[in-house]
Amino acid sequence: MEKIYNTFGLEVYASEYISLRSVEEAQRVLPGLKGKRYFIVGGGSNLLFTGDYEGTIVHYENENENENENEKIVLHEDGDSIYVKVPGSMVWDDFVKWCCENGYWGVENLSYIPGEVGASAVQNIGAYGVEVKDVISRVYTVEVETGTLRTFDVSECRYGYRDSIFKKELWQKYLVVAVEFKLSRVAMPKLEYKPLNNLWLNENDNDNENRKLPGLMEIREAVIGIRKEKLPEVGEIGSAGSFFKNPVVPVETFEKLKAAYPGIPHFDAVDGVKIPAAWLIDNAGLKGHKIGGAMVYEKQPLVIVNVGGAKAGDVVELAEFVIETVWGKYGVRLSPEVNYI
Repeated sequence: MEKIYNTFGLEVYASEYISLRSVEEAQRVLPGLKGKRYFIVGGGSNLLFTGDYEGTIVHYENENENENENEKIVLHEDGDSIYVKVPGSMVWDDFVKWCCENGYWGVENLSYIPGEVGASAVQNIGAYGVEVKDVISRVYTVEVETGTLRTFDVSECRYGYRDSIFKKELWQKYLVVAVEFKLSRVAMPKLEYKPLNNLWLNENDNDNENRKLPGLMEIREAVIGIRKEKLPEVGEIGSAGSFFKNPVVPVETFEKLKAAYPGIPHFDAVDGVKIPAAWLIDNAGLKGHKIGGAMVYEKQPLVIVNVGGAKAGDVVELAEFVIETVWGKYGVRLSPEVNYI
């Protein structure tokens, strides 16, 4: 049995672990999994293994551990637009840092999110008003069953809130080996979310025309600072990042909640009103609630952490307790963002 790396820090094992080092190897090896139980992982974040995995874990690794990952980024320019093709195995935040250092706008608000580039395209990661779908142009994959290369245009990926075709109809049917992003040389800061509002640098607070735009690295450093203050460090405290999605409720439901809780935070959504799950959990009195070795994180109740020796059952039981408590208090059903395996 091989131990499965996961950011929750749970003691879980798989029958077999396969590390793929190139696209060609993936094309050759993956069809051999037909009829077998397998699961493709990225950096081990956003996953909750509820027990040992009786099957094969597949991970697309760096093609050469000693190679500078940045040298494998392929890019071309089209006016102010920059198209970059990035290996799926690259650490996501290394890619964001590279973009900020090179003056490419589009992913700076997504700084310090754990995981790999390939997984970002599956999960449609997002933070501070930006989702990765906003900058993806193509996703390059290998079909598991046949080993065939297939490129998905962003329109084919059916992106939604923390969702994509790779999490639905094509779940575990394709390995993402590279992602192409469309970035920009033109400054386009997205600072609408409150934690980033104060990054507007005003020469005169009453003169919006003279507002000075913050730079890419200023935004990146601010986002990293916010995330470090609120979220547990990967490798120090076990977690899978944000455990729950922010629920979107019908306008009528929100109006009833607003009448009962006038200060409830909210955001407009396409199909209703989005309410921060962290607020619902916190105001239900669940911050710091603990079951076994699992706890609702005291600094950010959207996160469940492993405070030491947590079993998968502890996490599942705590998550269900949070969901049922929030439902009982607000009539709003939370959904896990984390994938249960």
